[in-house]
Amino acid sequence: MTPATPAHPLPPARWRQDHTGAFATRRDLRQLLVIEHPWQPSRTGKYGQWQTRVASPKAWQPGQPLFVSFYQLDNYSGDWMPDTWTGAQVFVSHRFKQLLVNGQVVWEEDVADEQTAGTKESGYLGEPGRSGFRDPYRLVEITAVSRKQMVLALRVVDKVSSATRMPGDHYQRFSWSAHDPRHVRDHFHTAVYFGDVHLSLTAQVARPALPAVVAKAQDQGKGFLPRAGIPLRLLARGTLPAPGYPVRSGVPLPRAQVPAGTPFALRDAQGQTVALVARETSYCPDGSVRWVLCEFVARRGGRYRLVPGSVSPQPKHAVQLRRRGRTLRVSNGLLELKLGSATGPGGVFAGLSCRGGLDLGGMDLQIKLNRVGWRDTFTARRRRLVVESRTPLCAVLRLEGEMVDERGQRFGPWCARLELWAGLPYLLVAWRLVNESDQAMAMLLDWSAKLSLPDPGWATADFGPFAPGFDPEDVGVKAMGHHGQVVASRALPLHPNSELSCR
Repeated sequence: MTPATPAHPLPPARWRQDHTGAFATRRDLRQLLVIEHPWQPSRTGKYGQWQTRVASPKAWQPGQPLFVSFYQLDNYSGDWMPDTWTGAQVFVSHRFKQLLVNGQVVWEEDVADEQTAGTKESGYLGEPGRSGFRDPYRLVEITAVSRKQMVLALRVVDKVSSATRMPGDHYQRFSWSAHDPRHVRDHFHTAVYFGDVHLSLTAQVARPALPAVVAKAQDQGKGFLPRAGIPLRLLARGTLPAPGYPVRSGVPLPRAQVPAGTPFALRDAQGQTVALVARETSYCPDGSVRWVLCEFVARRGGRYRLVPGSVSPQPKHAVQLRRRGRTLRVSNGLLELKLGSATGPGGVFAGLSCRGGLDLGGMDLQIKLNRVGWRDTFTARRRRLVVESRTPLCAVLRLEGEMVDERGQRFGPWCARLELWAGLPYLLVAWRLVNESDQAMAMLLDWSAKLSLPDPGWATADFGPFAPGFDPEDVGVKAMGHHGQVVASRALPLHPNSELSCR
C-alpha cells in the first residue's frame, strides 16, 4: 500500500475571485493571490477574497485532525515611533486578513500586525543567525468545521471604516506631502498576498521545496555564430556629432565558439571596417570567451557587425602617452592634455591645447559654499594620478584629490575620470564630489570647472540649446548675484572677468 500524502496542494488556478467596494484582486507574476485596496477611504463591510471548493483528502475521516497551511504577507505595518519626523498614518483594528471554511472565520490577523522579528525596546534587533522578519507561513486547524466537501476563502475585510477613529490609530503628516491632511488622513492602502495553500493531515507547515544547488555548470547549448558576424545595432536619439561619438559596450558570445585570444573586427552598415579595441572580460568553463568589451568611435548609427577572427585597423591618430620628468602628456591627434605634478591653480590638469586652435591653461575645480554671514571658496588640490587604461583608441585617467580653501580648510575629496578618444576634438570628464564639511547651516551655491582661457577678445562660448530667460525671484539666482539674460545661447562673446551660468 502507498502511504497517504500528508499535504495536498490547492494551486492558484483553482481559486476564483470576488470583491466589493474599492477592493481589487489579481494574480501576480509569482502566481500569488493578491488582494488590494487603493489609497482612498475604506468602507465598513467591504472585502476582497479568493475562494475555492475542495474535497477533503481521501485518507481523512470526520473527527480526524485536518489543517490548512498557507503563505500570507502584506505591505502594511501599524507600528510607528513616537518621535519620528517622517510622518505616519496608522490604522489599528480596521482591516483584517481571514481564512474562512464554509463561511465561518477560522483564522484572522490585523493587517497592522508587526512583521519584524525585533521589538521597539530592542531597537528592532533580531537574534543572531535569524531572519529579521517573522515567518509568513500559517498553520490553522480546521478539524471542527471540516466536511467531505468544503468552500475555502482567503479574505481581506474592513470591519471598521478608515473614517472611524480606533484606539491605536495615529496620523502625522509627512513633511514632503503635497496633500491636504484633512482630505488624506482617511486614505488606507494595502496589498495582501496569499499562496502555497495546502490541506494537511499533519500539524506541519507545507513549504515549497528549495531548489537543489548544482556545483557544476549546466550545458546551455553551444549556439552558433552567424557567418557574417554578430549583428549589433547602435540606437541614437538624434544625429551623432560629425567628428564621431565614443561607444563602449559588452557583447555576449555563445559557448565554445570563440577561443581565448581571438581577434575581432567591426564593420558598419556599408561594410567598412571601423577601428576597434575588443577586450575579453569573461570566460566559459571550457575556456572559450563569454563576454567581450568593445570600444570604438561611431560616426553613424544603425547596423554594425562584430566579426571574430578578423583584424581591425588602427585609428588614424592613435592615443599616445608621453612622460617627461613629472609631466604627463596625452594626445589623440587633435588634442593634447598636459598633466603636471604641481597642485594649486590648474589643480585638475595643467593645460589643454587643440591643434591649430585654442591653447588653454590649467583647469581648476571650484566650489562656493555660502555659510551664515560669509562665503567659502574651495578649489581642487590633486593628490594622485592613475592611468586606468590605455589603448590606441582611448586613454582613461583617474585623478583624485581634495577640495580646500585658501586657509587649508577641507570640504571633502573629489575624483575625476578623463577620457581622450582617438580623433575626437573633445575631452570627456566624469566628476564625483563628497561633502565632508562640518557646516550644518550652509548652502552649496555652485560648483564649476574653471579653465584658464587665452585673450578672450575674439572668443565665443556655445552653451547648447538652452531656453532664454530666468526667474529674478529665484533664491539661487539672488544668492549668486546673477542678473540679466541672453537671447541666444549658441554664440556668446566672452569678456574679461565675466561669469555665465546655465540653470
